[in-house]
Amino acid sequence: MNRVEAPRYHYVVVRADLPVGFAMAQVCHAAGESALGGPVPDGTNAVVLAVTDEAQLLAVFARLEARRLSPFLIREPDAPYHDQATAIGLPPRVGRVRLLSALPLYGARQRVLRPHQEDPTPVP
Repeated sequence: MNRVEAPRYHYVVVRADLPVGFAMAQVCHAAGESALGGPVPDGTNAVVLAVTDEAQLLAVFARLEARRLSPFLIREPDAPYHDQATAIGLPPRVGRVRLLSALPLYGARQRVLRPHQEDPTPVP
């Protein structure tokens, strides 16, 4: 009888306030750093989630660390970010991380408005 394995997940959390191309580079860094030096097992689900800004990213990182989930924090050393935290990667794991369940998928129609911007979405 074949044993069915539980699904594996490789989570990355990235800031939604970053330009899309730059954010994708940070996703690559976070996925690579958290892969633990080997190929990700076949059948692993890649999940990219979003936070609004650096403060929320650091709060998520602290909670992941407190639960000993081995998060990898990515910082961008170059201008204009000057060592800001940009993404988090978690090593591939069996099962979902409940702590991340409230975060939206990256690009899932979220919009991050800066304080000086108005929301152009018409109110019904």
